[in-house]
Amino acid sequence: MVRALEKDWEAALAAQQQLTEDWHRFCQSAPPALTTQQKAAITAAAADLPGLWAAPSTTDADRKEVIRAVIDEITIAIRGRSELVDVTVRWAGGQQTHEVIRRPIQRFEDLSYYPHLAKRITELAGAGWDPGRIADQLNTEGFLPARGAGPIRHRLVTQILHRAGTPVTHRRRPLPAHPDDAPGKHEWWLPLLAAELGVTTGTIRKWLHQGRIAGRQETRHPHRWIVHASPGELAELRAHIDRIRGRTTRVHPKFADETPDHITPAQSA
Repeated sequence: MVRALEKDWEAALAAQQQLTEDWHRFCQSAPPALTTQQKAAITAAAADLPGLWAAPSTTDADRKEVIRAVIDEITIAIRGRSELVDVTVRWAGGQQTHEVIRRPIQRFEDLSYYPHLAKRITELAGAGWDPGRIADQLNTEGFLPARGAGPIRHRLVTQILHRAGTPVTHRRRPLPAHPDDAPGKHEWWLPLLAAELGVTTGTIRKWLHQGRIAGRQETRHPHRWIVHASPGELAELRAHIDRIRGRTTRVHPKFADETPDHITPAQSA
C-alpha cells in the first residue's frame, strides 16, 4: 500500500515537472505582450487603412496580410462580353460593398455603350467632321476605347464609319494609287479590310507576317499595303476571329442574356 502511494506521488511530481518545463518553453517562444503605446499605434493604423497601405514602410507581404485580415471573399462577374465587371467584396464582419469596374477587351463592338458610340460618330461625320476631329470630340465627351488605355484614335472612328457604310471625310484627299498598283478583284487597302473585319490594322499586319493572308505593297510611294481577301477568305477570317474571341471571354451565367446598351461611358468609367 505504501509502495503504491509512493509510485503515485512520484508520477504526480514528474507530471508537474513536465508541465512546468512546457510552460517555460511556451513563455520563451510566445511573442511578448504589447505595450500600451504599441496597442495605440495598431489602433491608429487600423483606423487609417489607406494611409497604412500607402506607407513607405508597408511591404507587399504586409499588404497581403492586411487584405487577409479585412476581406473574407471577393466575387467577380463579367457582364457578357462587355468591359463591365461587377465586383462584390464581403468584408470581415459581414458587410458587403459592390462596385462596377471596367476591363480591357478586344472588340469595340462589345463595349456596353457601343450603340451610343457608333451613333455619335455617325452624327459628327454627318456634320462634316473628319475622323481626327471626331476622335478628339469623343475623348472630350468621356468615351474610352475597348482596351481602356489611352484616347480614342482616328483609326477607330474610320473603322466604325466604314462598317456603317458612312462616307469618311478626310483632312486631305488620299493619294490616288497608280493604275499599275491599284487594288484588283478581291483586294483591299489594309485599313479598309481591318474596318470590314472589325480588327485593328496591327492584327492585319500580324496575319500578313504569319502568312495567314496574302498581300502586296505599292511599288511607289507611299508603299501602302494591299491585301487579298476573297469572299471565302473573309468568311474564314471572321470564323477565326469568332473562335479566338469566344475562347478568351467567358460569359457569366448571370449576364448571359443581358444587353447593357443603356450604360453610358461615365457609368462604366
